[in-house]
Amino acid sequence: AMACGVPVITTEIGTGTSYYNLHKKTGLVIPPFTALAIAKAVETALRDAKNEKWGLFARERVLDYFSYWSFFYNWENLFDVLQKQRP
Repeated sequence: AMACGVPVITTEIGTGTSYYNLHKKTGLVIPPFTALAIAKAVETALRDAKNEKWGLFARERVLDYFSYWSFFYNWENLFDVLQKQRP
């Protein structure tokens, strides 16, 4: 969804979802097992105009941190650093 520019709603259960989905930047992070919080989050996501910005930022975040090219670039930089450290 983030790659398509859609804000997401995730729950914080200690698995790292908040690393991907930044609360009120790329979507909403809500407490788990809370039906009312889910309902409010869905309502907020559908109603608020600012969510278009959340979607745009979500797409930028995917491209900057989780795309093939960013993955390749980070590995390439790691190899360069390691190679420079060789005796």
